[in-house]
Amino acid sequence: MRGEKYAADEIHSPVRTLTTTVRTNSASVPMLPVKTSVPIHKDKLFDAMIAAAQIEVSIPVKAGDPVCRGFVEPGVDLIAGRDILH
Repeated sequence: MRGEKYAADEIHSPVRTLTTTVRTNSASVPMLPVKTSVPIHKDKLFDAMIAAAQIEVSIPVKAGDPVCRGFVEPGVDLIAGRDILH
């Protein structure tokens, strides 16, 4: 049953979790891995990558912290993938 639902969703409304990096204001760790809190529509991935390229994160930041709320669409946050404490 799950496979049938997945296949139908993939045909009608494909979604993906975006994983990428954003810049930081730290010289020692210039990039921070991030991901979307929930999958976004596949047709918004390109716009999401452009938006992520414009973000610079101020440290300190902890893994799981939201870096950008309402990223690309309401209810989607961009989440830090690691700690940068210094």
